[in-house]
Amino acid sequence: VENLRRAAEVYGAVGSSLQLVEIHLAAVRALRASGQQSDARRLADEGLALLDRQRERIAQADARVAFMDAVWDLYGEAIDLSLDASAPDQA
Repeated sequence: VENLRRAAEVYGAVGSSLQLVEIHLAAVRALRASGQQSDARRLADEGLALLDRQRERIAQADARVAFMDAVWDLYGEAIDLSLDASAPDQA
């Protein structure tokens, strides 16, 4: 996860939004796999906010679709994390 954080700093500094969202997705998956649900939820929320901001900046519909296709799984991870958090046996 630390390597992903460093990569996020680099890609964030150069404004590479697609790679930054992909890094968020990879980090969310790594955090979930290691049982760090709270950190994974926080990072998923950050990634979704970044995703929404970037999506609004893409003028062409086909470019927007291509961008969203590359990072769509972040929505699924966020949903899974939300469901895990509200599971009765986890309360």
